[in-house]
Formats: sequence, C-alpha cells, structure tokens
Amino acid sequence: MNTAVIANHLNIETHMIVRIERWKTVLFVVIRGVGARFVSYKILPNKSADTEKTLIKKMIAIGGNRWQAHGRDRVYFDSQLIAKVLELSNSKTRQIGSCKFYYDVTSGEFNQLYAVITHGVHDRTIGGNIHWVVAIQELLAVTEVE
Repeated sequence: MNTAVIANHLNIETHMIVRIERWKTVLFVVIRGVGARFVSYKILPNKSADTEKTLIKKMIAIGGNRWQAHGRDRVYFDSQLIAKVLELSNSKTRQIGSCKFYYDVTSGEFNQLYAVITHGVHDRTIGGNIHWVVAIQELLAVTEVE
C-alpha cells in the first residue's frame, strides 16, 4: 500500500499515519493527533505484476526472506530488522523477539504472528505508538533495486 499517496491525498505528513486497515470498499486510516479517516481505493495507483515483483525484490534487498509453501507466499522480516528500522532500545527489541512479521504476497497485506504474546507488542503497534508497517513501507519507498 502506498502510504505516501494516502498521506498526500489527506494533506498530511507520512509519519503521521499510525495505522491503515483495508476494508471491503475503503481504507480506514488512523492519523496521529487527528483521528480516523476513510479513504477510497480509487486514489491508489493500479498495481501491476511488475510493480509486485519490484516490491518483493525491495523487501528481499532490505533483509526480508521469501517463503513459498503450502499455498502461501510470504516475505518474512526478522525482528532485528524491525528493531533496527524503528530504532528500538534493547529492552523493546527483546519484547518483539518472539513475533513474526511478514508481507503476504497473495493478499498484498502486512501481518504479524505471535509465537508468544509479549508485553508491549499488540495490534501491530510496537512500544505503544510506532507502527512497524509504516516504517517498513517508508524504508521500501527509498530502497532502489535493479
């Protein structure tokens, strides 16, 4: 999902977006200090197969690991990468150590799984106010691949 396009449409800075949820007909966007807004899918550019391939290449370039098995196609992100991207302290890094962060290629959505639910990691929010998906998307936006 292109966070920059959504932020531009809402006339806000990208870092102000806390969470984006894909609903059936609209995007539900939570904005820090403002509240929630609904955004039409029509503002997003159409995704082509080449764009998807480039996205996967970028994810692998930043440290993601692609896994394809049992009808699933995902790119997993190591908790250390997430900690580095979010500039988390050592204690926060230990808190997310048991979580699995991934991008589901089939659905086009970011998700996380808990091996064990740890204190401070819930609802895709780490440390209470930092959204890991937004951080990864911002990193992908500035990553170049051939």
